[in-house]
Amino acid sequence: MRQHHGKQFNDLTAPFHVRMETAAENDPTFGVDYLTEVGSIAAEQNRTENALLKRLTEAAMQADASKTCFALD
Repeated sequence: MRQHHGKQFNDLTAPFHVRMETAAENDPTFGVDYLTEVGSIAAEQNRTENALLKRLTEAAMQADASKTCFALD
């Protein structure tokens, strides 16, 4: 799914990568605050990616059931 919808996943995850970089810049010692923030960002990214995977899977299943074409990136 990620391979066929790469642009959607890249667009979705780009802001999370920026937030991770910002967290690293704000705490160059990678202390407890950094780990907490990065863990929170990663969990949010995971939930967001899972939601996209679910939407794409449901759309593919619906397209298959109705014998229509499912658009890829």
